[in-house]
Amino acid sequence: MPRPITLFTGQWADMPLAQLAPLARSMGYDGLELACWGDHLDVRRVLDEPGYAEGRRALLAEHGLELFAISNHLVGQAVCDLIDERHRAILPERVWADGDPEGVRGRAADELIATGRAAAKLGLKIVNGFTGSSVWHSLYAFPPTSQSYWQAGFDDFAARFTPILDAYSKETGVKVTMRQGSDTEMSNQIIQEGQASPADVFLTENSPAMAQVENAGLFADVDQATIDQVPAEFRPSTNKWTGIAARSTVLVYD
Repeated sequence: MPRPITLFTGQWADMPLAQLAPLARSMGYDGLELACWGDHLDVRRVLDEPGYAEGRRALLAEHGLELFAISNHLVGQAVCDLIDERHRAILPERVWADGDPEGVRGRAADELIATGRAAAKLGLKIVNGFTGSSVWHSLYAFPPTSQSYWQAGFDDFAARFTPILDAYSKETGVKVTMRQGSDTEMSNQIIQEGQASPADVFLTENSPAMAQVENAGLFADVDQATIDQVPAEFRPSTNKWTGIAARSTVLVYD
């Protein structure tokens, strides 16, 4: 089929999936990315309840929809966040439990690993979500924030997500190694490593770092089928990389 148009159901989680599915089809969507909250998809029921996964797929198929991915943003947010009472409202009770922050973070990590297993049982290879961050609250760095403070956040992220990635690798056979840092830090490292770089994927939100690696001649060609799916304004004329998201900067004046 042409590129499928998919609806992420997270913004509709207050609507039962049995009502949302026909509505999504009537709006022209080809399939859904199911949120793992509301009644759309329960990770533990996929793993433990016979027939549940098949029933979710059957419900979508009844309305001419495919299942392309599942998403567990809310649980993922709790893996690295500094947990407070606000998180209780977005987490399953089994993840929140007694609300002890470190316990919540550990249970959230376990739940994300279970989400990967649920995706595999559903025949999917895509799980979307958030990671949370222990430095999220300080993105606007005033009062001034030291580099060591930021580094502690990156180290915390690596410590908490490495076991999750290891579990994915063990159960899928795909080796995942993650390095994190600023965009220019990572691009300079790739350039220094040159053709010996172990990097398979470079993901950053800032195009200058992408252009830096491109100018060093280190990007492999992007296949034409992928290029054809990305509007020209979201990729360079060389087609050596593509945008995957867009954002706008708003200026307000009086």
